[in-house]
Amino acid sequence: MWNFRNIIEPVKADLEFIENVMNSHVKSILESMDPSSYSDFIEKALQHLFNKPGKMLRSALILFAVNSVNVSAEQKELCLRLAAVIEMIHSASLVHDDIIDSSKSRRDQVSLNEAYGNKVAVIVGDLLFTKAFSVIAGAENISTENRIYLINALTSLTRKMCFGEVMEARCRKLGSTMNCDDYLTLITNKTAYLIGDSILAALKVAGIADEICTSLYEYGLNIGIAFQLSDDSIDRDTVFQSGNNIREKADMYVKKAINNLSVLRESDHKEALKKIGQYIMERMNK
Repeated sequence: MWNFRNIIEPVKADLEFIENVMNSHVKSILESMDPSSYSDFIEKALQHLFNKPGKMLRSALILFAVNSVNVSAEQKELCLRLAAVIEMIHSASLVHDDIIDSSKSRRDQVSLNEAYGNKVAVIVGDLLFTKAFSVIAGAENISTENRIYLINALTSLTRKMCFGEVMEARCRKLGSTMNCDDYLTLITNKTAYLIGDSILAALKVAGIADEICTSLYEYGLNIGIAFQLSDDSIDRDTVFQSGNNIREKADMYVKKAINNLSVLRESDHKEALKKIGQYIMERMNK
């Protein structure tokens, strides 16, 4: 059985770099605030949010994708810094998701909305979103063309996540379940686009050939769908009632993802991308 920590061990140092960059961005949010009674309140809320880091799945996928092709050291660092921005966007979306779902816990601790209330949680999520986009807008060592591309790509994927949340909220409000096609559209918007678009953005700014960009984008979409299917199966929290069909569909999307990797030469990084697919399936059997 594959252990996620073992799979990402080869990129552990890069993941730590990404985490440090993200933490520096969070710190800069606080430094930009007026020193007053409310700044320490926001500081505590941010510290609570990042007290227990997540798996950094999206960053790991970006790293393995980038490492599986030829990029320069400068291009690699640009991708690492982009991954830090992606993690901020992901964290912000989780904060807002917990508010919408009235979740009481996140990553084995009390959720931000439960600890500080919905109003503060909304503000913290908004701060992370705005900081993520401001980092891209002010990024150095990047062409104007790539800066505009990234801003458009990140705003587009954020909008898609919002569409997914609206679809799910509407379904839950009506007390109904979705058919398979609508459910797949929901999780593609809510989860898969963030992974696929993030990989695509990293490869695009690194100047990788379109064929490889397209194939790894599709890998990201397929692995993202499979991951959300597995999450919903494990949590038994889905608006699509399908029984064992969820596992069958997850397996199908993992196989699609692995097939997308055929454009890559054989390498440990390509193998890691395959292993993540296998890990997704194995976690459903626990």
